[in-house]
Amino acid sequence: LAIHRLHPDAKIVAFSQYAPTVSMLYRQLRSIGGVAMLTSHGAYVAGGKLTRHEALARFAPLSLNARPPARSEAIDLLLTTDLLSEGVNLQDAQIVVHLDLPWTAARMEQRVGRVARLGSPHSIIHTYLIRPPASAAAFLATDAIIARTWDLARPTVGSSTSHPPPEPPDEEP
Repeated sequence: LAIHRLHPDAKIVAFSQYAPTVSMLYRQLRSIGGVAMLTSHGAYVAGGKLTRHEALARFAPLSLNARPPARSEAIDLLLTTDLLSEGVNLQDAQIVVHLDLPWTAARMEQRVGRVARLGSPHSIIHTYLIRPPASAAAFLATDAIIARTWDLARPTVGSSTSHPPPEPPDEEP
C-alpha cells in the first residue's frame, strides 16, 4: 500500500516465484479494489475468476490493443508469478515490485523487461524489492546465495547491473 500511495495513478505489477506468496498477498489486498492475481491456476479479481486474457486486458489495454475497461473493472495492481515474466507486454505499468529475489539475474531482468519496453508511455519505470525480515533473511541466507549466483551468471548471461539490489540502509521500524 505504501508504494501505491507514492504512485497513486500508476499501474503496478508485482512478481513472485511462488504462487502461495501471490495468493496470500492477494487475499490481504483484494478488498481495496483494482487488484488481481494471476498464476498458473488462473486469474482472480474480487468479483471472481477471469481468463488470463481478460485479466491482462483489464491491466494493460494499451499493450494488448484492447478496449479500455470500465473504471470499476480496471486492474491497477497485478500480483503474479514468474509465469508473466517472459513473453508478455505490460508496458501500461510504471512500477515493478519484486516480492522476492529470483534465483537468477536473468529472471529479474525479465520481470522488469515486461514493463520497460519500446512503446511504453512512461519515461521512468520504478522498481521496488520487498525484503524478508532480517531474522528470516539470516535464517535462509538468501542474499548471499543470490549474490554468488548473480556473480557466476553475469559473465555468461549478462545484466544491466553489477549485483542484485543492495541492502537498504538500516532504518528504524
